[in-house]
Amino acid sequence: MPKITAIESGGDWNEASVDYLCLPNGMNIEDEHRYYKFWLTNVYDVMTPIVKYQTFTEWLTSKGATEPEEDELDIFYED
Repeated sequence: MPKITAIESGGDWNEASVDYLCLPNGMNIEDEHRYYKFWLTNVYDVMTPIVKYQTFTEWLTSKGATEPEEDELDIFYED
């Protein structure tokens, strides 16, 4: 069974969100985050509006990450 990775976004509670992805075998999330930050600064910021913005989750999905199937993910929300 693939490992599910939670991508936590946002710097405060107003923006906080979590996306759950299954990363392809061999994908290193720390490396991908460095590549994404490099892309954000050196490609997107320079080429705006020619290059479309991507979130980190969209970046990972474009590299082969997928959303988990319903039976692979069980989320419990505590009120």
